[in-house]
Amino acid sequence: MVLLIFIAAGLAYSFLSGGRLKNLESCPVRQWWLPIASALIEFAGRTLDGKWDVIPDFVFILVQYLLLMAFVLVNYKKDWSLLIFGGGTLMNFFVIAANGFRMPVLMQLFDKLEPEVAARLQNGEIWGYALAKVDSPLLFLGDVFFIPIPFFNGFASIGDFLIGMGAFFLCVFCLKGKKPKPRHRRRLDAEEWE
Repeated sequence: MVLLIFIAAGLAYSFLSGGRLKNLESCPVRQWWLPIASALIEFAGRTLDGKWDVIPDFVFILVQYLLLMAFVLVNYKKDWSLLIFGGGTLMNFFVIAANGFRMPVLMQLFDKLEPEVAARLQNGEIWGYALAKVDSPLLFLGDVFFIPIPFFNGFASIGDFLIGMGAFFLCVFCLKGKKPKPRHRRRLDAEEWE
């Protein structure tokens, strides 16, 4: 959800400051299918959670993050926003991998959640998330921020904000396009005409 908010903000800012969809054609960032495939795999993991145990949850999460990092590695030289995006992706992956492939949610956020969400989190029924313990590894990289947005009221990590910032600036980079460099005509001295 945090990512969608940043993307929406990036699109809005880009369009309000003169960005155009047609500029996507000249955007040097490639292999857009990688983050799209990553999102689809996450969706599949959430949808199949508890219904299909042939593939363990950690496989979905591992492939999801591998695809995101592949996207960063292919494009990081194109714009610095990909480095921010990649840094956030690595932070999230490290904390998730260190906690049994579940993102730990800070205990202090428990009381701020809607009762139904809090109960599901406590029972381990939310795919990819778990209520943090006192000794949860890398907890500072976990979901330690509460997002009080109507109809959302969720949680986020430092990595989520970095991924969102990277996505914001990537939208601006691709939609605004590069301004053509002005061509300076060389002034010829009178001597050069002789």
